[in-house]
Amino acid sequence: MEIVDEIIERGEKVVIFSNWVGALKSVYKFISKKYKTACFTGTMSEEERQKHKRVFINNPNYKVLVGTIGALGVNHTLTVANNVIFLDEPWTPSDKVQAEDRCHRISATVPVNIYTLLSKGTIDETVHKIVYGKQDISNFIVDGKLDLRKNPELFEKLLGRK
Repeated sequence: MEIVDEIIERGEKVVIFSNWVGALKSVYKFISKKYKTACFTGTMSEEERQKHKRVFINNPNYKVLVGTIGALGVNHTLTVANNVIFLDEPWTPSDKVQAEDRCHRISATVPVNIYTLLSKGTIDETVHKIVYGKQDISNFIVDGKLDLRKNPELFEKLLGRK
């Protein structure tokens, strides 16, 4: 809530993502007590989702949009917000980049702040390590961006030893 408060105090909007509808319902109930909040999940009708998205984009009083990564993470332009909060880690690096890019489009004129909330010792921390480990391996294999000599731990991952 502190991050959301800071964002709104700056006069900015925020999109909050999660993989889970249940988590978003809890967040929505909590945040909507203080701020006008829109919602976008796969459990809503298409008409209802579009209504919430339009309100968030067009009504300056609506500062928060909560949505699932699956429903809101692709094919939407949300450049009215320059803040993205991930309540949990998407399952692939590309899913995260796609979700971030809903606010950071070519037409965006301000930087986008990305926040990923992780609690130490949780499954989310483990997923985060796996996702970024996969990103390192992907960068190496696809783009040749990483040098194995400078990243011996990556070499161990590729051999399945880590």
